[in-house]
Amino acid sequence: MDRRSAPPLPPTPASPLPPIPASPLLPLPPSVGSPIRRTLVRSPLPPPPVSVLLERKVKFVRGAQATCTPLPSRSRLGHQELREVVMNTMEADIDIVDPPEVSRLSMVRQISLQRPSCGIISSTDRALVLLYAGIPVSTGYGYLVYDASTNSISRVPMLDSGRSLCRAAILSLGKGEYVLAEVVSRFDDATLYLWYYTSYQSRWRSLACLPPRLFPPKYSFKIDMAFSYADTSVCFVDLLKGVLVCKLHNSPEPEITFVPLPVGYSIDFPSEVPREGYPMGRPRPEEFRTMRCVGGAIKFVSLVGYYERHSHSGMVLKTWNLSQDLKNWELGKSLSVTDIWASQSFCERNLPRVTPTFPVLSLDDAEAIYVTLNVIDYEKYVNNYGEICPGNMLHKAHYMICIDTVQNKILSSNKIIPENWKPYFPDLIPSNFNAYLQEVLLSLIA
Repeated sequence: MDRRSAPPLPPTPASPLPPIPASPLLPLPPSVGSPIRRTLVRSPLPPPPVSVLLERKVKFVRGAQATCTPLPSRSRLGHQELREVVMNTMEADIDIVDPPEVSRLSMVRQISLQRPSCGIISSTDRALVLLYAGIPVSTGYGYLVYDASTNSISRVPMLDSGRSLCRAAILSLGKGEYVLAEVVSRFDDATLYLWYYTSYQSRWRSLACLPPRLFPPKYSFKIDMAFSYADTSVCFVDLLKGVLVCKLHNSPEPEITFVPLPVGYSIDFPSEVPREGYPMGRPRPEEFRTMRCVGGAIKFVSLVGYYERHSHSGMVLKTWNLSQDLKNWELGKSLSVTDIWASQSFCERNLPRVTPTFPVLSLDDAEAIYVTLNVIDYEKYVNNYGEICPGNMLHKAHYMICIDTVQNKILSSNKIIPENWKPYFPDLIPSNFNAYLQEVLLSLIA
């Protein structure tokens, strides 16, 4: 949809938004969300790890009983009603493994339809996992929220997907209640929308206009990731520019603060302007940067020199911690790529000396970072002049390793041989939702 021709957004209601309750509220009425459903959990015993690396892509698969589920005639159901029927019958299938192996969440369709075929996890908080159903998100199936503590799935209707920045954040309020925050952009501004899922309300409300200097036409703010912070706030991160911290707790209007990246590390890269080395425009910053709340503080990681195409000897893995007043970035430990390669633990594991990419912060250890080592080769072919040239890229092996940045030590590693030598570029999110599955596991055993 052309943004200029898009219909106006709903007006902001005059009444103030109720504050987030400080204490647990009453249980949700059955009419608010989907019914609790049995979840298939494949996990080793004893209990699962404290946190996992969760693949963001979610597959939607057909359940064994799908053909037996009666479905009203499509002629009697509108397009939106049919989607609601499909979404309200979803069940979760969870495969949990110890990091650095990758855990996965799948959705099982109980109705014999082919769509949606996949989704994408946007954010997690405590027991909650928020995902978009359908790729691209413009397919309009909406959101699903899986709650590991109650083994239930709730559905959230989608806003105008054509203007969504496609990275919603979720903030747990406890007892299955939560706030979902979504940024919706128009041509010349952007608005923060909140969906409160509580015992007394369940609907979208527009709250505040975001800083205009971050959005078109001055700057195209791209949300690369979203996460919760300090039990009161949600954060929207542009890994090339900075982070929007939206404090929601006990306030009729959210308190919004934009924190730029450390001095010298912001990259002014409008998405529509190609740059040398990046002919398609904006690079994928997740390849060399990440940000997350770890140990109560916002932490930023960057592989300095990667974006600038420096040699391995000029690349350094740097970390920063944001002060509690959101005013200063404090430089943490730095490790050069060559120092990582030269470490005893790296050599003992016979790991390949390739550039570490796709950093992911550990939620269990504030000083630990997961990175990917991709061993890549290229097919060879002879052109019309008899010259040997590189052809298609071949992915020979993929390693996921965990680095202790203080001791310069490899804590763990895992090797994957990809099928058909296809390239593999991980899209992972750290989560501790699995820590809330213990009661579910015990109930399955019983």
